[in-house]
Amino acid sequence: MNGLHIPTAEDRARDRIEATLRALTYCRQCGSSMRVAVRDAEMWVECASLGSKSGLRLGISAGFHDRHRVELPEGVLVAA
Repeated sequence: MNGLHIPTAEDRARDRIEATLRALTYCRQCGSSMRVAVRDAEMWVECASLGSKSGLRLGISAGFHDRHRVELPEGVLVAA
């Protein structure tokens, strides 16, 4: 083995998620920690307080907490 590692789409996705979590460790609005969430086949880094919310409650609450969609590389499927 030559030690050369060619990053896969999954490696790039992991790097993007980790970079987002490093940049957004805590919600700037309430101070809660951030978490990774899968919603409707999209990956999000969001305030932990949004975890139990969905639909209209999520939409309203997201206006008061940090929430950012993670752009995943082509070909990476999001599994719930």
